[in-house]
Amino acid sequence: MRPAQRLMSEIEPILNFPAAPAAAADGATRIGAFIERIKVPQATRATVAILIAMFLCGAASPEFVAHVALVPGRTIPYMWNVFTASWLEVNPLGLIVSCAAAVLAGASAFLPDPASRLSL
Repeated sequence: MRPAQRLMSEIEPILNFPAAPAAAADGATRIGAFIERIKVPQATRATVAILIAMFLCGAASPEFVAHVALVPGRTIPYMWNVFTASWLEVNPLGLIVSCAAAVLAGASAFLPDPASRLSL
């Protein structure tokens, strides 16, 4: 084999990089595999979704925060504040911490040993 042919045979795999498999190109498949690997319960996913939705609504409208937040003197006429105030995050760092805590607490339900789970 001539040196030029040998050089081309070594360079050819680099120049003609193989295409990614079809499954790797599908974003929905990759997201589904990621979610399956994390194994977060549906209640935890719902909690995180509610936290994010309440944060976005609060960021979009200051009136929303006034109606949902627990404000002394306004709790009696608006009793739902007692229940909705725990879902409201107005600080982005607080949102990240709350979501991380919810995911970590929810993922702890999937312990490897069934006997080590807390029973209620």
